[in-house]
Amino acid sequence: MNCQLPEYKKKQTYDNELFEWKYPKGPRITLDSLGISIDKAFNGYYIDIDHEYVPKENEKVDLKDKIISIGNGRKAKIVKKI
Repeated sequence: MNCQLPEYKKKQTYDNELFEWKYPKGPRITLDSLGISIDKAFNGYYIDIDHEYVPKENEKVDLKDKIISIGNGRKAKIVKKI
């Protein structure tokens, strides 16, 4: 969430092929940390995290308790009341 993008407006970026995104150190939020498969992810998940959420350096990211709802629209299943 706190990654730095390449400076696409600079000509040097294209000349030197500097297209790598820079990510902060530490654990990443993945589908495994939510306990879902890639197929289920397309059904839609609403998660109780924001851009200020930073997992601790040595903490195993477990976000199963952060899932608010599963699905889209009227078919969404509310998992957790906020």
